[in-house]
Amino acid sequence: MGEKQFVFSNQVKAKKWLVSFENNLNTLTQELILNIPKLYNYNILLSLNMDLPVQKNMRESLDYAMERYWRLYNSDYVTSVGKEINNIYYLLEEQMEFYKVLVTKNGRNQTLLNQIKAELKHLKYLRNDIDALFDVDKKLLSLGKVEKTKTINQSENYLRIA
Repeated sequence: MGEKQFVFSNQVKAKKWLVSFENNLNTLTQELILNIPKLYNYNILLSLNMDLPVQKNMRESLDYAMERYWRLYNSDYVTSVGKEINNIYYLLEEQMEFYKVLVTKNGRNQTLLNQIKAELKHLKYLRNDIDALFDVDKKLLSLGKVEKTKTINQSENYLRIA
């Protein structure tokens, strides 16, 4: 998603915005992660319709996504939050599409197909919300547009969003 730096001239407003941003990010990330148990369920339900190596690989990918999610909140390692969320999102979308195609081949699973389609649609709406959250240019002043008449003694708070 890239890295942007922003200047806040008011420390109170900066903290308020940051808390709001973190709360919204946590809510959307938790909503995204709630799709992983659904994919584990599809992996089990459709186990007879796919090869064992494919099924095992998909489960391992979900395990890895959960590990990345855990690292986001429990690790001291500084990472790009947007990149991690994108990776998790694309993994979930890819697996949902796979299951949609797999279920489409079998006419008996119409209920499951409708459920997967609805979840895919919800996942895409969630993607729009995540993109809107990270599109902070509309709300904040970028460093490249900062007035050059500022004094050196003026305090500034820098926020790094990756």
